[in-house]
Amino acid sequence: MLKLIFPVVLFFICNFSFGQTKHEWIDIKLNIKHSKRIPNNFVEISIERNRVNKKVVNVEIKSKPFKGAKGWENSSIDTVFTASLENYSKIVESIKYLKQEDFYNNFSLMGVDGYNAILTFGSSSNSITYNVFSPTFNTKNRKLNPFLETCELIVDYVDLNFENIFEKKNLPK
Repeated sequence: MLKLIFPVVLFFICNFSFGQTKHEWIDIKLNIKHSKRIPNNFVEISIERNRVNKKVVNVEIKSKPFKGAKGWENSSIDTVFTASLENYSKIVESIKYLKQEDFYNNFSLMGVDGYNAILTFGSSSNSITYNVFSPTFNTKNRKLNPFLETCELIVDYVDLNFENIFEKKNLPK
């Protein structure tokens, strides 16, 4: 009996000591890179659960005008703040509705003038990234409505104007 107890106890000690822990949060990053837009040419939004205080979220926003554009320096944004979990949870739920197979429709679409929306979510060890060229172009046929809705939730969460970040003329109705 003693021979059986020792390996079982050793197993549990090793399992608790070296086992992987499940995180109850995901980090979210949205990058938008425009080819020609002057203000908001590059926008980066990072949303991370606070590891110490699990009731708040750390948010970082960076926005830069087109490199070399004179007179737009005041449109730069570089700020960090904390926010509530309420809308963060809505973003996480929205991410769960993104289907990998919907993005296969977009492999053939390439362009030079337009923009890329890059959504990354996960943890520091494992993450998923979707890089979509001009998601407001032909959104419904490209099956990008869930992706665009998630992007809109993120942009609204940090109090930026969605139409100022994404191309207005192509926004789905």
